Amino acid sequence: KKNAVFVIDEIHLFYYWGQSFRPYLQDLIEILFSLEVKILMLTATFSFFDELLFQQSLTLNTLYVLDYQNKSLGFLPEYHCKYSKILLILRLKIQLYLSERSLLIFCQTRNEVDDCYAYLSKKFKNVFQCKGGETVEFQKNIEDFLNKKVIIISTIALSHGVNLPSISDVFILYKVEQEDFWIQMVRRAGRDKKSYKIFSRNSFYKSDKLSDIKFLGVAFKKWLFF
Repeated sequence: KKNAVFVIDEIHLFYYWGQSFRPYLQDLIEILFSLEVKILMLTATFSFFDELLFQQSLTLNTLYVLDYQNKSLGFLPEYHCKYSKILLILRLKIQLYLSERSLLIFCQTRNEVDDCYAYLSKKFKNVFQCKGGETVEFQKNIEDFLNKKVIIISTIALSHGVNLPSISDVFILYKVEQEDFWIQMVRRAGRDKKSYKIFSRNSFYKSDKLSDIKFLGVAFKKWLFF
């Protein structure tokens, strides 16, 4: 019906995932665009939008873009450090002990989440994992721990739409190709206006604060490995 309005949240996921491992999402978007209906598309980031319009050769009678400047980190991190994979794992080992609040660890694949969870759950309490399709169950499991320090291991599934405890450290254990995804993963911290740190393989953050020398000086006085 011409008066119908379709609302699509997290539209960037339809685009990126539809281009790769979930083609039915792209098919759904193309079907909706072929109908004479109004479509409201929502996302926190817009870097994909021009590419979407040109590559798919969409015909839109009217297009309004509301830019609320969300393509930023919002509450800026205390500092951000980029590492090689080996040094990133070493820093993670240190932060697991030093962090007073919760840690959020992003892995690239489901198997990596399983392996990381199996390892850390043997050494620490309050360790949780989440993968695509498990967010509802994860939310139920973590409800009683929102005010406690926890360790959360996840794929990109937790980069949006789930209430998390106060995050002090975000670890991204792989190189993220899309700026949209990187920003959304990082923005899981700082939502409560408390300080946080970013540790990743690559960065789309333009003002990195590399303050590792002072920080590691304190850390190495306590321990190196666990």
